[in-house]
Amino acid sequence: MTRRRTGLALLSLLVVLSAAATLSLLSRNQQPRGPAAANGAVKESDHVTPSTPSASEPRSAPSHGSTSSPSASSPPIEQDDVRADCIGSPSRADALLANHYTIGRHPQVTLPENPRWNENPLRSRNWEFSYHTLRFVLGLLTAGQRSGDGKYFDRATFLLQDWIRDNPPGRGRSVFSWNDHSTAWRAEVLVCAAEVLPHSAWLDNALAVHGAKLATPSFYRREGNHALNQNVALLDIGCRLGRPEWMDLARRRLATLVVKSIDPQGVTNEQSVFYQRYNWRHYSRAVRRLQDCGVAPPPQLARVGGMPDFLANATLPNGEYAMLGDTGRAAAVSIPGTTAEFAATGGRTGKRPATVFANYKAGFIFGRSGWGDDRAFGDESAWSVRYGEGLRWHGHADGGSVTLYAAGARLLEDPGIFTLNVDAWRQFAIGRSAHNVVTVDNAVFNASRPTALLRASTGATRDEVVVRSRGYAGVDATRRIVYSRALGYLVVEDRLSSATPIVARQLWHLSESARPTIDGTSVGSAAASPHARIIQLAGTQKPVIVKGRTRPVQGWISLYTDHRTPAPTIEIPAAGRIIRYITLVAPVTTTDAHVVVSDVRVTAAGFSFRVAIDGHAELVTATGTAATIAPVR
Repeated sequence: MTRRRTGLALLSLLVVLSAAATLSLLSRNQQPRGPAAANGAVKESDHVTPSTPSASEPRSAPSHGSTSSPSASSPPIEQDDVRADCIGSPSRADALLANHYTIGRHPQVTLPENPRWNENPLRSRNWEFSYHTLRFVLGLLTAGQRSGDGKYFDRATFLLQDWIRDNPPGRGRSVFSWNDHSTAWRAEVLVCAAEVLPHSAWLDNALAVHGAKLATPSFYRREGNHALNQNVALLDIGCRLGRPEWMDLARRRLATLVVKSIDPQGVTNEQSVFYQRYNWRHYSRAVRRLQDCGVAPPPQLARVGGMPDFLANATLPNGEYAMLGDTGRAAAVSIPGTTAEFAATGGRTGKRPATVFANYKAGFIFGRSGWGDDRAFGDESAWSVRYGEGLRWHGHADGGSVTLYAAGARLLEDPGIFTLNVDAWRQFAIGRSAHNVVTVDNAVFNASRPTALLRASTGATRDEVVVRSRGYAGVDATRRIVYSRALGYLVVEDRLSSATPIVARQLWHLSESARPTIDGTSVGSAAASPHARIIQLAGTQKPVIVKGRTRPVQGWISLYTDHRTPAPTIEIPAAGRIIRYITLVAPVTTTDAHVVVSDVRVTAAGFSFRVAIDGHAELVTATGTAATIAPVR
């Protein structure tokens, strides 16, 4: 196989920087919404029939002290001779020798010496999927490379051979044995193993089986990151086995896929900040692997170059990503030479973003007070709002939902991933009530309906966005968001109209550390730390705090897959045919901080008021066509 080392140092750096987030989220198996997503089933191709490994291969697990394996007598592989994406976690290798498996951020489990490959001890789709990618074997291979100890190669060889015997195509022991995505990742593990272990017929045959499977038109996914990883795996197998027809097929598929998956602004169609980063990483990997294999990357892959700008705007002042769509709480990745490097390093290095207000037609708007020019980078505030097409892929029913970071803390939060199991927790995660929106009691929200962007503008003192949703049948809902660049507060005006009386609930999801208190129609905090003061400027609706409720689910946050912890949610109910909220969400740093609202005037078309936060005052005026913010001396 032709190899080039160009770009491997960069990828090695990215592997180190993003290891924690990648291990927990890299192998998500979320399917597009629909009948096929219910059980994760994959239709096997009837005509892919390459031979399986010989039954004469040894069946029992080797002794961990054995030195009889051919790999054991091989010299250690120099690090530069192995692709960076083949590097696993050697710190987990010794535990694997004792049959203790730690997959991603899931708890450690103990499995049989000779796995049955139908295990799912945590009853987690994510764990079971990750198990069948065999990516944990990379830790054994890496430990063997670094130590030269054959016991790691022996165990890696046994696990690979054992999986191949027990899971022939069409007769796997798990629904994820030959899942479209697990097959792609496992193929990459086999390619990595072939670059480390001595040449063997069983491994070449396993690669041929996986290559034939990936090349089959009916097995190819055609959309999303699953298709992307299928293509890279097919390319790598073709490169390894000298199959130019597979490399050419992978190249042609990539050229079509990238145009479908990444828009001209460099935004993926997967509706998730994490999957923006994920797709950037793996499209970049595809470019490098094409080059490594002597194949010219198609010109369509140039769209990948625009992806870091989105990630920069999605990075909060604390250097973490906004949790939009299937995104956990994780540090932003520094992408050298880009705006994403600037955002992830707090402005120390990288290219400074050109704007503080970014509107992406894929349905994301990001605004912020600045990039560390007039104040410390970490003291800036940032906000977001979602709009656009309905839920798909790794998105949520979050049209119109806002988030806010200010005063050095996540104040309005998106609750995260929860799980990929088909259960109440997943329905909550992707559903309407998990976001900072207005819901309607006893009504079903149509998540496929788009949220229209009616207006978006920015100025020296404020951002303004207006969106409209008709996801609830018979209910017309508009939301106006006004953001103060100087003081970091949001003003959110919600208007709902319905032909019949409804009960609505305005929801505000706070971080797990928040300690909200109710004072009439306002929300404060019992903690002397940064928090959001939530004040109703119109109406007399009394807020309610919900935390850790399970029936129905409300008041939780999830920081990574299969994790959840109680976090307070503020519910503000209102009833009628015409409902209107005008809400101020003001960041304050201590319980002693003063937020004073005065001169409130509400008209049919708009509103105005004065707000002072710790002595700094502004006048907010909203008409039927625009909003302004002016400083008040």
